[in-house]
Amino acid sequence: MSNFDADACCSMVLIFSFVWSAGANLFDSPKDNSRVKFSHAIKNKILKFYSSFPYEGEIYDYYIDFDKK
Repeated sequence: MSNFDADACCSMVLIFSFVWSAGANLFDSPKDNSRVKFSHAIKNKILKFYSSFPYEGEIYDYYIDFDKK
């Protein structure tokens, strides 16, 4: 694994861990939409330092596939 692959892999795991540790505790009700608000706010911050993160969908829609590059 090259340094770039290792850095990208570590970034993906860090992002995934943060999203599910912080975001999974939110309750998604039609009244407050806390999960949607969290998704939009965090996605914009993620894209500032990890531009390869997909823009479409919510942050909860993604997973890490270590077998596929």
